[in-house]
Amino acid sequence: MKKTILSGMVAAVALAGAQQARADHGWCVAGAVLGGVALGAAITTLAQPCPPPVYVAPAPVVAPPPVVYRPAPVVYAPAPVVVAAPAPVYVAPPPVMYVRPAPVVYGYPPPRPHYYPRPFPYRHYHR
Repeated sequence: MKKTILSGMVAAVALAGAQQARADHGWCVAGAVLGGVALGAAITTLAQPCPPPVYVAPAPVVAPPPVVYRPAPVVYAPAPVVVAAPAPVYVAPPPVMYVRPAPVVYGYPPPRPHYYPRPFPYRHYHR
């Protein structure tokens, strides 16, 4: 900020001795003012030193390890030979069932059902 003010003061002193534009209209004065401002900005820009270069280290590169797919090895082996006696077959004996004989009853013959005759058929019950 100090350099800007200083360069503005130097430009004002340097331009103080310059011939002033005389005109009847304000456009000439406005052009002279704008020209002075542009010249002051150019002098200020040239007076500033160049900034030092900035060195930035590159970002570290982190990559995942490569994925390698390979099929499992195929191993061929002969089937094992098994020699064994046949399994024994167990047969269960038939179940023993005891049946009680039917009881024998000695006595009168069983009673027979007795059928009663129907009442006298009335004609008004039948059609």
